[in-house]
Amino acid sequence: MRLALAFVMSCLARAALACAPAPTLSHAELVATAPVIVLARAVAATETGVTFERLEALKGTPPPVFDIAGAEERAYGPSDMDGHRALTWWENKMLRAGIWTGCGVSASFEIGRDYLLFPGTAHPYAQAEIAAPEGDLWLAGVRALIADPARPAAMIVTPRDYVALADAAFYGTMTACTGGDGEIRVERVLRGPARETWRWDHPWGFGPCWPGMRYLVLLDLSQEYAVDQVLAFGILDGTVTLTPRRGTIAVQPRRVALADLED
Repeated sequence: MRLALAFVMSCLARAALACAPAPTLSHAELVATAPVIVLARAVAATETGVTFERLEALKGTPPPVFDIAGAEERAYGPSDMDGHRALTWWENKMLRAGIWTGCGVSASFEIGRDYLLFPGTAHPYAQAEIAAPEGDLWLAGVRALIADPARPAAMIVTPRDYVALADAAFYGTMTACTGGDGEIRVERVLRGPARETWRWDHPWGFGPCWPGMRYLVLLDLSQEYAVDQVLAFGILDGTVTLTPRRGTIAVQPRRVALADLED
């Protein structure tokens, strides 16, 4: 017998409801409040939605086969954020291809792909991610949060591993910070392309912008023109405190010497 799960995300997309933002939840809150968490494979499209087969019930008791009413079947190509190793997914709450937000949230699914689903929740950013059964960091983080509700975040990393999530990382000195422009003279490249200077149209990722201040900078190069591509941490006495802005990653220890980040 096939059942239709109450999947808030897809229902909102198809109903004429008043425009209201989806709740903002931390990953820990999402996992704690979700009645069902299931790893499932999209196996067929129906007239009313998409049919899934359960691969693993992480929380609750989802049926072996179930439908998500209102969902679309559409292929968008790989969009698992490199197994959720992309820093931008964790820090900027990027949406995978095939998810849209507005008055509600809607999703499409590709037949044959595996998804980590949170039926019954209205959190837009993480409730219908593509997730391979092995090797996916978001799936591993959810499993860890279920096993230990007191865990500070879905992903706990060392400072070196946190820097390794960025497409580019370097440290240097802010040489210009006027109007909407910012420029850093690079002292050392930790990963990614080597440049003598980096410039931004809007250096808002730095918080207070002070010429002469030294920064450790992490970049997401997939969003070349996005303000949120920049994560910058002030350097003081050769050390830096790594505090992820979204609270989705816990860096332990947070304070580290620059020399410990170098190869």
